[in-house]
Amino acid sequence: MQRRYSNDNGYVDNPIENSSTQAALATASDKVKHALKGVDLTHIRPTQLAKLASTLFAEGQISCISLGTMMVQQVDGDAPINVLQVFQRQRAALQSMKGLSFFKESNAGYAEVEATTSKLADFIRALTSSAGVDVRA
Repeated sequence: MQRRYSNDNGYVDNPIENSSTQAALATASDKVKHALKGVDLTHIRPTQLAKLASTLFAEGQISCISLGTMMVQQVDGDAPINVLQVFQRQRAALQSMKGLSFFKESNAGYAEVEATTSKLADFIRALTSSAGVDVRA
């Protein structure tokens, strides 16, 4: 993945978008955990999504493709969106436009961000469910 989609800041060892939830959770920085705590990807404003994507990119958790795709959602206004559904719909629309290389590359980008948001949702669920567990006890 790092050859195809870069992160100019470099990836961490277990980036959220390319690791198991458990591995990403075990190695994620406090900054990443704090940024994702309480986030609801099914009801998030595009400006919040852009800020979150910037933080995740800077922390080496997502690729430049995921960053750019999440940032561009601001074009449609700032009403809360369900990013999981938005990226699924956008990818499905692009899949129906077969034949042109632009659409093939765009479809690959949306497939990447769709997988990334799904992994983010899993990470957030795991983060929320493990928040009350005292690992030192």
